[in-house]
Amino acid sequence: MFQKISTVLLVTVFAFSTFSCRSSKKILETSDVDMNDVVLVQHVDIKPMFDGKNYEQSFREYLSKNIRYPIETLQKGISDRVVVQFIIEKDGSVRYAKVIQSVHKSIDAEALRLIKNSPSWTPGIKDGEAVRVILNCPITFRNLGIINR
Repeated sequence: MFQKISTVLLVTVFAFSTFSCRSSKKILETSDVDMNDVVLVQHVDIKPMFDGKNYEQSFREYLSKNIRYPIETLQKGISDRVVVQFIIEKDGSVRYAKVIQSVHKSIDAEALRLIKNSPSWTPGIKDGEAVRVILNCPITFRNLGIINR
């Protein structure tokens, strides 16, 4: 006899609340990161773009299509917002991603995976040149379903 497999009642088990990547006074504290030419997003002429569009909408779409809510946190009913800080390089690549507001180790790992695996961005522009930009992105994991065993 087969045991009933755990199921999620709702297909969408997460939601993104007031998603926005924004700059922060918290700067990456990694010794191998050269922060000399990193610009805070409010100081650029053109903000970085994701998929050629405003990143707040298009990056949210990327996240919602690619997120995998960790099963152990679903089972424990954990919902919260993790904040990941990262740099958009001059070539549009994402580097130096780190969690600056933690929720749970598996949720933190998923948020980092999403950021690190994101396609290239269009870099920020200042004075007509591409610049490195540091961003903070909150990602809300909201458990809207019920797991049955």
